[in-house]
Amino acid sequence: MSKVSVFIDTEFTDFMSSQLISLGAVTLDGKHEFYVELTDYNKKLSSEFVRKIVEPLLDPYTHGKPMVQASAALWCWLEELGPDVEICCDYKGDWDLMLALLDEKPPNVQPQPMMIWPEINQAAIKQAYMLQLPDWSWFYGQCKQAFANEQHAWFLRNNGRVHHALDDAKANRAGWMAVQKLLHRDYY
Repeated sequence: MSKVSVFIDTEFTDFMSSQLISLGAVTLDGKHEFYVELTDYNKKLSSEFVRKIVEPLLDPYTHGKPMVQASAALWCWLEELGPDVEICCDYKGDWDLMLALLDEKPPNVQPQPMMIWPEINQAAIKQAYMLQLPDWSWFYGQCKQAFANEQHAWFLRNNGRVHHALDDAKANRAGWMAVQKLLHRDYY
């Protein structure tokens, strides 16, 4: 069985006292997704931005679970994906919050996440070298633009909610796929 890449995103109270609010995940092939909202986070820690933008998007009656149940649900979901799971994220804090929710890393999850932007940076350098482009930074800029354009298009096509963990994870996946197309890479 081959590696399963999972794009995750989180919403949290603020950058100083980061308590997880919600976590969304989608596999690279788009066939499996996970979403949970914590019902027992400390709302008093939420920044004004979170209170105005993130919390109105929450639906705790449908997706809410206490932390212990959310942890168990995520652990089981990750286990069902197979023996080799790679977590992909655009912000290291997403990885840290996921691990805090799980209390420890499941054995089938790779020890470190694939960080989207450093990976794109390295791929752009390699591709620019292969194409003998004199300026790899121009090519990296093209990759960043392709990512942003596809993210934006995904939100428009899907009535996506920016700053909703599952929708953000799906938009990151779409952006990643656009960059892979630009790099002429068949990623799965």
